[in-house]
Amino acid sequence: MKWNWTSEGWPHFIYVHAPLEPLESRFLLSSGEVIGAIPRTLNVRPLSTYR
Repeated sequence: MKWNWTSEGWPHFIYVHAPLEPLESRFLLSSGEVIGAIPRTLNVRPLSTYR
């Protein structure tokens, strides 16, 4: 993998987010599942009690 500053277009990037959207969505859904499981696993108060 090349360093960012060795890329030809540095520092003017073109970011195409479409290829990453499914991966980001899957990550966010999985993270939410983990966060929701932590209070049950650790037997602590629900997150809503801290708001």
